[in-house]
Amino acid sequence: MNSQRTLNKLEHNLLSMQVMDSEPLFILYADTTRDMPDVSLDMVLESLLKLISLGLSRVMVHEDEGWRYITNISLHDLEKRFQGQSDKEKKEYPKHLNEYYFEITDEGRKEESKEVYSIYYPDNS
Repeated sequence: MNSQRTLNKLEHNLLSMQVMDSEPLFILYADTTRDMPDVSLDMVLESLLKLISLGLSRVMVHEDEGWRYITNISLHDLEKRFQGQSDKEKKEYPKHLNEYYFEITDEGRKEESKEVYSIYYPDNS
């Protein structure tokens, strides 16, 4: 049975940000809260985890040996990334290595381009 999936506006926004290239976590958070001021860090992290669980996005980290995809990441793992930082610091280039990067999958590209999401971005003509 083929079920119809519809992402909410936040999830679709995060997926759209990954279309051209992988994006670091701090950029996804900073740009999303700039465009959607009522969105919290927890909402962004939970939405990213949902995109991963649906197979629409994947997460990787750059280490000394190169890029490594992470197959099991938790909300706690993502929250630790921001632990002890001010709101301003959360939106700046991190002072640590091994930042999480999110990359859209082929299935994510198909989902992101569906016409149903035009409701989130009304035509201003």
